[in-house]
Amino acid sequence: PVNNARTYSVYINDNAIAYANNITATQLALSKTQLDAHGQISFQVQTEGYDNYLTSLKSNTAYFQYVERLNAPTDLSVDSIGQNVILSWSAVAGASEYEVEVDGVVVESTDDTSLVLNPHFLYADTYTMRVRAIPADTSKAESDFSGTIKYTYVITLAHPTIDRVAVEDNEYY
Repeated sequence: PVNNARTYSVYINDNAIAYANNITATQLALSKTQLDAHGQISFQVQTEGYDNYLTSLKSNTAYFQYVERLNAPTDLSVDSIGQNVILSWSAVAGASEYEVEVDGVVVESTDDTSLVLNPHFLYADTYTMRVRAIPADTSKAESDFSGTIKYTYVITLAHPTIDRVAVEDNEYY
């Protein structure tokens, strides 16, 4: 807050904003709809003082770069097909590829909406996976990660084999 300031006026892209004039708070929440802008947006604030205090000059300019974010992938599923474990998800409009995360580590990128996970499962264990979309258009931002899905990977032990049977003095080995 500015000492002796009675109200504040907010300027967006050098225009005084009607709903942000003569406000008394030192914070203002604005939605994308209220900004009605894409790309770089500038903000300035001006104070109006009490009685013998003159209105201030506008503040320094703060800039905000609005970047549209892709939607996160949805409908994650894990299927076992033969020996393969496959993670699948729904396509996201505007995505050119997807990053797959297993237990907090991005393990692979793919331009498909599914991925064979076997190479990323090293042990019999329960794994947590999620996916995010990467945009084709560099003016957009990657999505947030999807919700998680868990999968318990089991490994079948090898079949034992009998190498030989030895008989010695009527005892078997």
